Parts: sequence; structure tokens; C-alpha cells
Amino acid sequence: MTRWLVLGALLFVVVIAAIAYTRWSGAAEPHVTGVVLEVQSQSLVMPDWFRLRDSQGREWRFRVDPAAVTDPIHPMNASHLRQHLALADPVTVYFRNEPDGPVAYRIVD
Repeated sequence: MTRWLVLGALLFVVVIAAIAYTRWSGAAEPHVTGVVLEVQSQSLVMPDWFRLRDSQGREWRFRVDPAAVTDPIHPMNASHLRQHLALADPVTVYFRNEPDGPVAYRIVD
């Protein structure tokens, strides 16, 4: 009985360590930091897409996943993106690559 408890606890620790590594290492989350150049949206809340310039001068165009707007920690709506545009205040964009281009799923100040 004790042996199974020890094995179960060891397995639990390994799973938690693997989750923590992928979450905080950034290995699974491509991201880029830069200034917002343009925001396109049909509403004040949901941006359709935006352009960003990174520190190397590369321009990126991101479509926006609704998850970026409804993020419980830091929601980034179209108005907030426009504020960053007006102030040239940089943002970090976490994205996934899709066949028709990158999609931002989290945008952080």
C-alpha cells in the first residue's frame, strides 16, 4: 500500500513539473513584443486584426482570437489596443500560427 502511495505521489510531482516547464519556459508559446501600428475592428470591443512592429523592424499582422479579449487576467479589447497605438506603448503578443497567418490569443502590456 505504501509503495503505491509513493509511486502515485512521484507521478503527481512529475506531471506538475512537466506542466510548469511548458507553461513558464515559453517553449510552447511563440510570442513577439513591439508597438502597435494599426488596429482594425468593427466594434469598440473585438479587434478583427492589428499590425505590430517588433524591435528588429519586422512588421507582423495578427488576427485576434476572442480569447485575447476575454482573458481573465488581462483582457485586451480594440479600444485598449488603440490606446497602445496612440501612446506607442509596447505590447507582447502570444500567438499560434495558422495556415492563413498568426492569430493572437493573448496580448499583454
